[in-house]
Amino acid sequence: MAAAIPVTEETNCITENIDVAIPQDIPILLCKCDQEILMAGKLIQISTAIMYLTNPYNNISSQEITAVIREVTKLAGDVFKNPDENGIVLSGCGTSGRLAFFIARSFNAALKKLNKSPCVEYLIAGGDRALFTSQEAPEDRHDVGMQALVEVCANRQWKHVLFVGITCGLSAPYVAGQLDHCIDHLDYFTPVVLGFNPINLARDNPIEGWDKTFRQTATRMQQLQTEGRAFVLNPVVGPEAITGSSRMKGGSATKILLELIFWTGLMQATEKQSPAEGGLGLLKLYQRVLDTVRQHSHVSTECIKLTGKSLNSGGHVYYIASNNLGVLAIIDASECPPTYGATHEDVRGFIMGGYGMYGNSEGDISTLGEEYQISTDHFKNSILPRLKANDTVIFLLNETNDEMDGLATSVTQQCPDVTTIGLQFIQPTQMQSQDSQNVFHYFAKISLPWDDILEDIKCTGITSWSEPHAIQAAQFAVEMTVKWTLNSISTGAHIMKGKVYKNFMVDLKLSNSKLFHRGIGIVQRFAKCSHEVARLSILRALYGTDDITQEVNDAPVSHPNIIATDKDKIIPTALLLAIQQCSIDEAKNTLLKAPVIREAIARLCDQ
Repeated sequence: MAAAIPVTEETNCITENIDVAIPQDIPILLCKCDQEILMAGKLIQISTAIMYLTNPYNNISSQEITAVIREVTKLAGDVFKNPDENGIVLSGCGTSGRLAFFIARSFNAALKKLNKSPCVEYLIAGGDRALFTSQEAPEDRHDVGMQALVEVCANRQWKHVLFVGITCGLSAPYVAGQLDHCIDHLDYFTPVVLGFNPINLARDNPIEGWDKTFRQTATRMQQLQTEGRAFVLNPVVGPEAITGSSRMKGGSATKILLELIFWTGLMQATEKQSPAEGGLGLLKLYQRVLDTVRQHSHVSTECIKLTGKSLNSGGHVYYIASNNLGVLAIIDASECPPTYGATHEDVRGFIMGGYGMYGNSEGDISTLGEEYQISTDHFKNSILPRLKANDTVIFLLNETNDEMDGLATSVTQQCPDVTTIGLQFIQPTQMQSQDSQNVFHYFAKISLPWDDILEDIKCTGITSWSEPHAIQAAQFAVEMTVKWTLNSISTGAHIMKGKVYKNFMVDLKLSNSKLFHRGIGIVQRFAKCSHEVARLSILRALYGTDDITQEVNDAPVSHPNIIATDKDKIIPTALLLAIQQCSIDEAKNTLLKAPVIREAIARLCDQ
């Protein structure tokens, strides 16, 4: 019997035709998927697997998950009551690690405003490089994760640590090593694992150099949960809109849960209200945010059209923002290369104040390369002079900022043919549009129902938007609006560029053996062909010829990969070759006219 597929790696029937959807429909489909995160009661729409319909799992609002949230909230509140002696460590790989950084940054700032010591640390596999670029090797090292945890705790000399290991699929060896270390030192740690699969679907593959699997570690934690010494927080939120792309639903659910827990815990530490009331109010807040994003889907639609046009014509997309919105913009941009096989230049984010505002633990690492240049000064000095008409620059606005206005004016004056977009996210105390809206080719403002949201969180004792905890809740709402909007824009743009087939990411960069074999599997799956045909189709796409010599065919995998690293649309081309049995020239020319793979297949069928 074949092993069950983890829910996080299942396909979502909502988006099975998102690759051929019109731009107006893409944001709506993504919102429908995100709605699964907040569904009340039992999650019944997950996938085509009947077992999920007849035996639904617990979701974010279920009694079992709510009980865990309540317990972890109490633990967080205890840390916040005495942050000089206790601490919180958040850890993850890729998207999970970037969200760990973001949450740590957010709550340390909140603690400072309350005259409390910052006590939240983050760890990410690969260090701060991984905040901007994919660092896959450290993610597979359980020992590296454990050592990083030991070091960060030694530097702070806390008496007790609440550790949260974030891994959407319950699969990361880096996090498994950390959780196992915590279990062995329960006098010092209280470990929590945060993910979105049931324990029986956690990864059970052997971890290199270790005698344990992730599932074994998670099972141990589940057993310890009955004693209140470890916790498993694993609501099932359904498959991703783009299969396996945990930057989207997984990232959003991570942000929602950690903010719910720490915000309520921080209020508990100030003796403001009870944990349960805070969580209920914040969940209502996120639902209103999602409703607002859906109501403003026309904004994402227009941005998808413009950014998709840029990417399809060889142009670039640039995000410009300040403070937390700048961090979110950089996160969204950094996840496009590993998700869609994009280059780091395709979508980039820049933040006002650069690393001084970003606040990562390793500080300015811009000397490591162009990928690590994140300041708007770099954009102004190096990117602005070489902007072209096929580029798009998106300004994310949520406060009056003369420097931002000045940069927007500079772009439009120096490069009048470049598409500029201004998206203003209205704060509860700022209801007027910015004076600079006429600077942009396209401008839109998104305002949340702040009066309704205030009513939702009044159960916590909050009475106005001027209170510190209310200000932070408003910040969460704006941030989630930005995250969902940017996810929609970058996803839609890459769909238009042909990076997705049905709802699968298929345009991989075949840069190593693992990805080369994954590419063969993708072609086999969708072309319904043999391994040999799939491999030959990829080689034809790699070498740009219909005549593959025996020498090339017999060469080791590493040989074609040398060529693959700088070539685009290898898998889409190979799919056309395998499905339509056409020539390499026909496949390439068709993809130039119709970047979306299924549209290209239809064109070849009509010839």
